[in-house]
Amino acid sequence: MARVFDKALAFFAQKTHFHVAIDIDGTLMNLETAVARVDHTPVDHDENHLVIKVKKVVLTFRLVHGALEFIKALSLVPGLAITFYSAGMRWRNDKLVKKLMRRIDTCWGSNMFSRTRFRVISTNGGPKDLRALGAHVDLERVIIVDDNITVPPDQARNLLRIPTPPDRMFHHTTYKNNLIVILGILLNAIDDVNVQRTGSLRISVACVLTAMAGNDAIGHRVLLRGLTAINQFAPLFDLMP
Repeated sequence: MARVFDKALAFFAQKTHFHVAIDIDGTLMNLETAVARVDHTPVDHDENHLVIKVKKVVLTFRLVHGALEFIKALSLVPGLAITFYSAGMRWRNDKLVKKLMRRIDTCWGSNMFSRTRFRVISTNGGPKDLRALGAHVDLERVIIVDDNITVPPDQARNLLRIPTPPDRMFHHTTYKNNLIVILGILLNAIDDVNVQRTGSLRISVACVLTAMAGNDAIGHRVLLRGLTAINQFAPLFDLMP
């Protein structure tokens, strides 16, 4: 069985040019409440929340602005594989990702929930290591989007970190639009790899970040790139003021 799984991963890697591993907590959503309820069917309050029930506890998460659009936009990039990589427990993460995919399907009819391009990796409280993506995955073509520095030192260049106060990595925008900025960085970096054919996504991401440092004009262009990609399928989406 293990050999069959390894062959499947090898085939998966051959069909994929880039990988983006996305953290869940603090990046896509934040836990708002945890209430013990024995007899209760979790119901989402509104489009900004996800509610799940785990071991008789109802967990309510608030989505970060642009979280659904961020995932949808990345799913449209040819040759890009998306992995949800969380330090949380597997059973909780599986439920959250399923709800995310179904929510995106409801919004845009994309049938993302049935796609095999999406994986969920959970460390169950342990440290993250991008080698968990598989031996066939080239780490030069992997980026992890996370709000924490959670990777081994030799994978620091793979980390595209969501800035949190008082950090001011992005001088040109507010923290409310972080995911749109991150999307623009990734899309620009992928374009750079495709044009220059360097093969290294993490080096290209570093180049974009270096160009942005202290340059509000470039930062605004990156933000606009992310917003333009989202407006292709969600024309009414706008930045948070």
